[in-house]
Amino acid sequence: VGSKPSVMYAHGNDGFDEWASAIAELTAVAPATIFIMGSYVNTGAGPSSFQTKYTNIANTIKGLPTTQRIYHCASFPNNFSTDIRPFNNWKAATFTTGVDRYLDDFYALLLEGSSGYDLNNSYDWGGSHLTQAAQDIVAAAMLTEL
Repeated sequence: VGSKPSVMYAHGNDGFDEWASAIAELTAVAPATIFIMGSYVNTGAGPSSFQTKYTNIANTIKGLPTTQRIYHCASFPNNFSTDIRPFNNWKAATFTTGVDRYLDDFYALLLEGSSGYDLNNSYDWGGSHLTQAAQDIVAAAMLTEL
């Protein structure tokens, strides 16, 4: 958008090392709108440690001079029997002011069954990795916010 990249991706399972690299890229690109989606399912660190790191990253991104809006996206349902809803609830309660918005429009569309956190099998590509059809649902929700 405006001769700048409009899509960036960072995978944060490796001790947030790649997130730090992504923040350096964000600083160089200087986007006005940023989407953050983080899930602690595979990190092994547990939700408390992940929440601290997530908060630090969010605060760093908020400090970028061109950032006008940050969307904290709901973490996906999964098929590892991990209830991600407490983490999503934390994000929704924590990031609600200023440039922060919480985006969860796609979450219910990815569900299966009555647990509230099982990923629909037709969208499952390995437990918590989304098929292209599921990614299309998430992308459509993001695009409505731009």
